[in-house]
Amino acid sequence: MSTVYRSPLNDFQRSEGRELVPTPWNSALALITEGLTLEDCATRCSLSLDCRAFNYETRPSITCKHLQWVGDGSNAEVKRNVNCDLYEKKVYVRKCIVGKGEDYRGKVFTTRSGHTCQQWWSKFPHDHRWTPTGDNGLELNYCRNPDGDRIGPWCYTTDPERRYESCHIPHCKDEVCITCNGEDYRGQVDHTVSGRECQRWDQQYPQQHIYQPENSSNTSPPPRTHPHLLEHIPTSSNTSPPPRTHPHLL
Repeated sequence: MSTVYRSPLNDFQRSEGRELVPTPWNSALALITEGLTLEDCATRCSLSLDCRAFNYETRPSITCKHLQWVGDGSNAEVKRNVNCDLYEKKVYVRKCIVGKGEDYRGKVFTTRSGHTCQQWWSKFPHDHRWTPTGDNGLELNYCRNPDGDRIGPWCYTTDPERRYESCHIPHCKDEVCITCNGEDYRGQVDHTVSGRECQRWDQQYPQQHIYQPENSSNTSPPPRTHPHLLEHIPTSSNTSPPPRTHPHLL
């Protein structure tokens, strides 16, 4: 039986000609390794609980720099560097969810009705069985889906009268609509209708092709799927009904 090849780079969003520069007080936390191939650098980052992004620099020498942040906060700043590409884990930069959102690692911390989420480490005002660990993503009071509930990411609330509730986070397949044949689609769906993961546009294996990622001076968008392979992307405003609150969570 043949083994399906999956590149470790599939977990990352690439920004060509960009470098994530840590603030001076965080610079010592970056892990620098010389001479690694791009895929080896990506593999090590994927396996590390502390790595959320990496810079891959080709000049003056090949350097892999693992970072504990993505470019969305005060810990590091994205800057131009023609000799470097920035790779950020998709789960930390997506503003939408795939499937039930079990891997959602975004920073939404309010529920659908506007309640502030309770810290996961706290047992007040609501006691619960969850304990934050390095791999379950239960950070601060961000919405998460640790039990794979069909309602998607949720949280306990700080309202003593409302134990927990789902969060309003869009599905990636509904986030961006397509027009005509989808030539201008820039959404984040990366699986086909049948569930197959898409090959990156910047790779030629296992499928060779003539297409190349756009060379833009701005941060490059995530690799795009062909519109014919997209999972039911609506052609008008969001037509799917809002997720219902699980009856056990009321």
